[in-house]
Amino acid sequence: MNNVHSPSPCAGPCAHAWRRAEAKRLVDKAPHDLTPWPGNPYWCDRCRYRVLDALGMLPELVAASHLEALHATPKQNERVTTSTAPAWPGQAARALIDLLVGGLAEFEDEMRELRWWSQRTAVFEPVVLNRAVTVLTLSIDWLLIDHPIAADPNCSPGATILSWKNKAMRFTGRDKLIEKYELRCPTCDLLGLRREDGSSYIECWPQLGGCGRLWTDDEYQRLAAVVTSGLKVAA
Repeated sequence: MNNVHSPSPCAGPCAHAWRRAEAKRLVDKAPHDLTPWPGNPYWCDRCRYRVLDALGMLPELVAASHLEALHATPKQNERVTTSTAPAWPGQAARALIDLLVGGLAEFEDEMRELRWWSQRTAVFEPVVLNRAVTVLTLSIDWLLIDHPIAADPNCSPGATILSWKNKAMRFTGRDKLIEKYELRCPTCDLLGLRREDGSSYIECWPQLGGCGRLWTDDEYQRLAAVVTSGLKVAA
C-alpha cells in the first residue's frame, strides 16, 4: 500500500470515539486519554477491511431492498398517516436502491474520469451494481488513498460506502441480527465483540466504545483457545 503521505488519525469508524472526544475537548475543554489509530496513510488496515466488507454486502442488501419494494408493508407498530405514507408501495425501497446503485455507479464514473479510464458501458441495473462493486473493490487502495477527499471522515468514498451499508442494514432489519461474543477484546479489554449479519468479521464495536479491531473466525477461535487454556492453568 502506498505510504508516501504522512500518517494521520484513521478516517474510519475506529477513530469515531476519538473524534467525538476531540470535538468535546475543543468546545468544553474536557480532557480525554483516547489515542486514535493512525491511518495508512488515511485509513487503517482494519477500516480498509470494513469498506471492502461493506462493498461485498451491498449487492445482497440491494436484493433484500428489492423484496421490500415488491412486498412493502408498514413496520410493526408503525402508524402510517397520509403525511407519512409513501406515494406508492415500495417507494422508500426504490429510493434506497437508487441511492445505492446510483451512488456506486457515480463513484465508478468519477474514478474512471480521474484515472483516464474508458467510460462505463453497463446500463442494466443489476449489471451496473455488480460491475461497480467489482471495479471499486479492485481499486480500493485508490479510493482510500488517492481519491481527492480520501481522508475526509464524513464525505470520503470509504465513509459514504459504510454509511450506505448501515442505511441498508437498518432498512432491511439486518441491524437487529447482531451476534454477540463472550470474550473480551485483548486490545482494549472491552466486552463488546459483535458480528453484523452477513459480515465476514467479528468486530470490537466502536459503537460501544470499542477499539474497532477486526477478527476472522479462525483468529477468534485461536483467541478462545488461548483464553480457555489460561483459565485451566489458573484453576
